[in-house]
Amino acid sequence: MRSDKFVCDKKSQSLTLGELPAVQESGGDDFTAVQETGSICSNQTGRETTDKLTIGDLTGVGVLDLAIAMHAKTLLDNLA
Repeated sequence: MRSDKFVCDKKSQSLTLGELPAVQESGGDDFTAVQETGSICSNQTGRETTDKLTIGDLTGVGVLDLAIAMHAKTLLDNLA
């Protein structure tokens, strides 16, 4: 499966602890196209449309994981 975007906590962290090497080995996203979650959270370009697939590689920033989970729950609650 190919994604439209690959987003990680920190590029250097994803290279050593995450999935970025496997993505690159499979012919996936190149390092310059990878976005860090900080850039997404600071309103830089994220997913442009709802039909785009974004892969997230979150490798250990617990506060960020909690914030994402809380946001996802809010979105799900609003669907009901």
